[in-house]
This record gives sequence, C-alpha cells and structure tokens, in this order.
Amino acid sequence: MMLTVKRRWCRRHQVFRLTLLGLAVWSILIPFDPAYAERAGASVKPEVQPQLASYTPVERLTGRLTVGGSNTMSPLLTRLAGEFMRVYPGVRFIVESEGSEEALAGFVDGLARSRRGDGNQEGHLASNQIKLMASSRKLTPHEVATFVSRHGYAPTELPIATDAVAIYVHKDSPLTGLTLDQVDAIFSQTQKRGWKENILNWGQIGLNHGEGQTAIRLYGRDRNSGTREFFREHILLGGQFKSEVEEVPGAASIIYEVARNRSAMGYSSIGFQTPLVKAVPLAEKEGSPYVVPTAETTLNGSYPLARSLYLYVNQSPDQPLDPILFEFLRFTNSREAQEAVVGAAVYPI
Repeated sequence: MMLTVKRRWCRRHQVFRLTLLGLAVWSILIPFDPAYAERAGASVKPEVQPQLASYTPVERLTGRLTVGGSNTMSPLLTRLAGEFMRVYPGVRFIVESEGSEEALAGFVDGLARSRRGDGNQEGHLASNQIKLMASSRKLTPHEVATFVSRHGYAPTELPIATDAVAIYVHKDSPLTGLTLDQVDAIFSQTQKRGWKENILNWGQIGLNHGEGQTAIRLYGRDRNSGTREFFREHILLGGQFKSEVEEVPGAASIIYEVARNRSAMGYSSIGFQTPLVKAVPLAEKEGSPYVVPTAETTLNGSYPLARSLYLYVNQSPDQPLDPILFEFLRFTNSREAQEAVVGAAVYPI
C-alpha cells in the first residue's frame, strides 16, 4: 500500500513529496481543536446522513490511481485515498496538488505538463490526458463548452464534500464581524459592491483601541488556486484584487501568516481552521445578522461563502471506466468516505 502526496508550486518549479507520516506531522503542527470549534459555534463532528450506505468492496483490485488539482482538497483527498487503500492494499494512490486553476486548464484542454514542455513527470501529468481532477470550484459554462469542443462529450461532475471559505484574523483579534461589502472594500481595488470607502486600516472597521490606524496586512491564494477564483467571483463580483494582497501558494500558508501577525487578514478553507486563528462571522449587508461558518450554517446556506468540492472525470460515454477509478468514485459516495470527509474537517454532502 503506497500513498504519494505531491504539492506542485509552479511559480518556483518545486515539488513537495509527503508520505503518510509527513502528513501526520503536518496535522500535529496545525491541529483541529474541537474545543475551539465548539467555542466558535462550530459543529465538532457533523453527522453523515443516516441513509447513506456502506461501501461494498469488490474481490480484488490492484494498480495505480492519480488525482490532481486543488491544494485545498489535498488533506481531504489524502484521507480518502488512505481509507480506499485500507480496502485495497494493492492500489497505489497518487495525490498531486498543483492547484485547481492549473489543473483545470490542462483538464479542459486535454493537455498535461509533458505536452507543454515539462519533462520528468509521473502520475496523470506524465500522460497526455488528465482523467481525474479535484477542484475547489465548479467549472464555468465556458469551461464546460470548451471541454465539449475538445473532447466531444461533457465532463462528469461529482460533488464529494461541502466547504466554507472563511475570512481569518489572529486568534486575539477583537473583530466581531464583517459585511460582504466591507470584505470587498478590504481586498478589492475595484470595489464593485459599492462600499463607501477604501478600507486600509483596522480603525475603519471599528477597531479603534490598540489597532486603530494600523494597516490591515492582506493575504490571499495565488493564481493557481480555485479558492482565489471563488473568492474573486463571490466577494469581488469579478473585480480585481489590490496589489497589496500577498498571494501565497497553499491554503495552510494563509493560516501560518495570519497566526503570526496580529494585523493580518486572509481567506482560506474552513478545513484549515485552528486555535491559532479566528474565522470572522459574515453578514450579507449592513443590518443583516452575522453568521459564523459552521457545518449547520454551511449546509443550510445561511453562511454566504459556502461551496461544494468536486471531482471531475474525463471519460467518454462510449468507453468503460478504468476499474480502479470506477471503484474510487463509487467509494466517495459511501458512508466510510463521508466519514473521512468529516475527519478532514470539512463537511459531508
């Protein structure tokens, strides 16, 4: 049984390989704290739907399966892969986390890195087509149309988890809430939501004791991130980020930067929430209630930055699915897989 996790940060052409042991060390360094989640109003362990059936394995399965894409989804996919390989020890699972946007481009166009001039690849990036991709956002109608024009059929879309994008501040910050208009005015240079002023410092959002005129130091995801695109569309309404936003490659990097700087603010998946940072309650507009991102508010739609996490499959309807891919897709809809989703600190479908 072998699980390989790779995080590809194309900006620096670096490749990070994490074994199961390495992932365990990472989870110890940045732990999910149930007591903290409970104090913040979050559900410690969301319930998997009781009618969801358990997975029934086939008799024998061996070979290799690769999934590439979302960095945000890497901990989730690693956990799912580990559970899948408990059932099938003869399967080697590779998780490549180059980011949703880069993977989407290759998936839609039917090109892998080996055909774009990058050599020495393995996994799906060494082949001429990306078959299975993880994305933290939904494909746009234009991307689906482009895919159909390239391949002659539509991609298969499979939601596997529910997530919330949170605005994070330092754990000791006294900030009690923000409206979406304010968040736009903090991160955007175009301010399409029409807030009355450009927000540059903490005093402009009510923190006049201590922080006052201190500038808000902004952190966001890099251009390979589907979370960045989701945030740009849902908060900035398609506008442009401020040049002051420091863009970092990796969801956990946002937490690290915010945790070590009391003047920092950033956005990332709720799955990376730790006791070192605080998720800010959000309101749709002035006068609306502030909503904390929890399993309940995310699943019922009252939290405004809820989203699904997806797997996309490039599969012709005229061809049979690879047996390992077929079983993994079947597994993702099982009780065991959704319990693994909860274990990865995101929410079940």
